[in-house]
Amino acid sequence: MLILAVVVSDGYRRRWRWVIALARWWRGVRSPLWSWVRTAPVTNAYLVLLVFTTWLLLATSPRLRSEFLKAQSTNLHQLSVNPIPVLLRSAFYVTPLELVIWLVTFTLVLAPLERWVGSLRWLVAFWTGHIGATLVTAAGIWWAIRSGQAPPHVAFMIDVGASYGFATLLGLASYWFTGRLRWAWSLGFLAMWVTSVVVDPEITQTGHLVAYLLGLSLYPLVRRLAPRAPVIPPELRSLRAGGQARRGTGQAT
Repeated sequence: MLILAVVVSDGYRRRWRWVIALARWWRGVRSPLWSWVRTAPVTNAYLVLLVFTTWLLLATSPRLRSEFLKAQSTNLHQLSVNPIPVLLRSAFYVTPLELVIWLVTFTLVLAPLERWVGSLRWLVAFWTGHIGATLVTAAGIWWAIRSGQAPPHVAFMIDVGASYGFATLLGLASYWFTGRLRWAWSLGFLAMWVTSVVVDPEITQTGHLVAYLLGLSLYPLVRRLAPRAPVIPPELRSLRAGGQARRGTGQAT
């Protein structure tokens, strides 16, 4: 990144054509991009934290990484000795592949959802799903170990991630819409989670289903909000309108 910054700076001083074009492009998108980030502060701050923690884990040795994640995990052992810290910390560690998925889905779904419901409701829904589904899955694991259906070492497995909170927000997002579109969204994702439980009856898949149902149950959070499509910041609307106008002018000429 430092080398790239030096090259761009030198290119701008020498008036290289591609650097000048890049600078003009950046001046055009800087304001809309900042508006996009500013109007969904929790989502974007959370993404920054996930990027940082993922980079931090990649920079450590596999053995140290495994021991560290065990200490942040919401397994039965950690929940019995350190419940509140691990319930909070476990949501900030994901694998590199999951990070790529979250970068896309948070931008396309969770950031617009935050603009609609507000940051406080977003946080309430996320943590309700993360904590609620974690406790349900922990109870299921405890019962499986007590009944002999799971080995005792399962109580020490690594269980971290943001997927339960994300599933809950997907359930809450169904109230964006009205009529058939709401039913299609709600039942479509419900069918997906139920199918995942049937195909792979692991306790984690059950946790995703529980988290999604928690999201659907949070309708009182958004009952007074008018159902509508995801909110687009004014700067982005004006940028899109300007692009459409330029295309229209080009077609007319």
